Amino acid sequence: MSPKVQKFATKLLKDVYGKIMPSGDSSESKKVPHSIGDLASRLDELPTRDELITSFAVLQAELEREHRQTRKWLIILSVIQLAIILSVFGLVITE
Repeated sequence: MSPKVQKFATKLLKDVYGKIMPSGDSSESKKVPHSIGDLASRLDELPTRDELITSFAVLQAELEREHRQTRKWLIILSVIQLAIILSVFGLVITE
């Protein structure tokens, strides 16, 4: 593989993988593979298609759970606000 292609592939791999699963170690993320073996070992560390699908499914389930919980709290707060408005309105009318 030519150095130009190898450099492009390394940059592409780092950009895509870094956006999906950023690493906490910044010194390792700055390390650029210098050989095909280094690039191959980094490719082996990438998650498989099934692992990515599972991760996104878990993420979606968690977002849906949080959405339901947020919706429940919004309904509760709306009912409380409505009760307060009606009680204030009732006090104003009776006076």
